[in-house]
Amino acid sequence: INLTSTSTGGTSYSWSGPNGFTSTSQNPTIASATLVMAGTYTVMVSSSGTCTSTATTAVLVTPTCTPPTGVTASSNSPVNQGSAINLTSTSTGGTSYSWSGPNGFTSTSQNPTIASATLVMAGTYTVMVSSSGTCTSTATTAVIVTPTCTPNICVPYVIQKTIIRTK
Repeated sequence: INLTSTSTGGTSYSWSGPNGFTSTSQNPTIASATLVMAGTYTVMVSSSGTCTSTATTAVLVTPTCTPPTGVTASSNSPVNQGSAINLTSTSTGGTSYSWSGPNGFTSTSQNPTIASATLVMAGTYTVMVSSSGTCTSTATTAVIVTPTCTPNICVPYVIQKTIIRTK
């Protein structure tokens, strides 16, 4: 942040601003701007110690990156137990992807596939899309896993009837 005072005849300068900033330099520089340094800066200029004048300036500090936009997450849900779960993410400006989900699932692939779905894999999957490593956007998708049914195996129950005849 470069602050500048363009006074004519000023002999002393007293700057103050956000985050406890103070300086007696006519044109101070603040290295490594952070978001907490944004705000109004005031300079009081004195001439020969008797006459003072005050001016202010607004400083805007913008993040160093722009989060990805248009982030979506989707899947091929519902899937049958034993089939693959296909997760898909789209974004504008995304450079890295981090998925998490049920049963401890994680992946850094943009579009991961989970082979052989089980019932514990059903639930909400979240993708965090990053740009420049620090700005992120997230999206979620629900996955339903339908069980495969095995027909009941019926064992015929046979009742034998024994007839005893007497003479």
